[in-house]
Amino acid sequence: MTAPATARRRAVVVGTVSVDLVAGDVSAPTAQAAVGNSGANIAVRLAADGWDVEMVALVGHDAAADLLRADLERWGVGTTGVVGRVGYLTPRVFQVADAADGGGSPSLLLECPRCGRPRGHLLEVPRPDELGPDVARAVREADLLVVDVADATTVELARVAQDGGTLVWFEASLRECLPPAMRDLAARSDVVKVSSEDLDHYTPALDSAETAGALRVVTEGAEGVRYAGRGGWSRVPSALDQPPVDTIGAGDAFTAAAAAALVDGATPEDALVTASRAAAKTCLHLGARGDMLLPRSGGTAWIRDDAAFRCGRCEADPIERQRPRAAG
Repeated sequence: MTAPATARRRAVVVGTVSVDLVAGDVSAPTAQAAVGNSGANIAVRLAADGWDVEMVALVGHDAAADLLRADLERWGVGTTGVVGRVGYLTPRVFQVADAADGGGSPSLLLECPRCGRPRGHLLEVPRPDELGPDVARAVREADLLVVDVADATTVELARVAQDGGTLVWFEASLRECLPPAMRDLAARSDVVKVSSEDLDHYTPALDSAETAGALRVVTEGAEGVRYAGRGGWSRVPSALDQPPVDTIGAGDAFTAAAAAALVDGATPEDALVTASRAAAKTCLHLGARGDMLLPRSGGTAWIRDDAAFRCGRCEADPIERQRPRAAG
């Protein structure tokens, strides 16, 4: 769907959210906090670009969920589709800024820096029975649907979007997605984007997208982007011309810019050139949205400087809150 030039564009983003915690050291008691993960980052970037955006995501009943909702609303993202599930912990992502991975990003920790336990939940979106009818209505009336999880919810919403002429973008980035669901979602998508790092996992989705005639986009970091529609593969070079500060979030900036350009009627090549510039800009700042400022207040993506550097289970357990991290 191409939005009229004078219309305020509308998007629904169905995807993963988290509270990103970035500390200077693994033993630090507190960290800088920002709302992150692909779904939230893309939604915020679209809203900052003047879109009406509704977020559909799964959170828990915890302090992290309150922080997440407040921050999405701060950036102008609607949260009526953000569902709290009893027993689910709002995801947290732990990063250490002084332990760069060599590729321009802080090191990601695969376990809680306080208790050492791994992440407790798979990243999910709400089940169909957890969503009200307003979500399907919003999708039907939107110019753009972005999803980063392939499951029963997103396949059905993609069907609704397809029937209504809404452009569907599948951000194929989570290893939790299984082949049957990713094939079904890709078959109902206009664009399927995957990182070269996840290419093997998402081969079924790309095969399905090729059969459906969808635009396939493969990001390759410093090598740029390759893409194909019904013809052969073409390439757009990277726009990054200096060493990156932090590459986390560059893919989300890319998606927001490319999807917006396609809705506005850009060719795939022009949309991906614009997106590559947006991704390069993001790489020059710390944090997934470190390049962004709130339009009126000048606030940044960081929402707290003193957030506890621990998981939701530590937060809920008074014993774990006091226990020091084991050495090693």
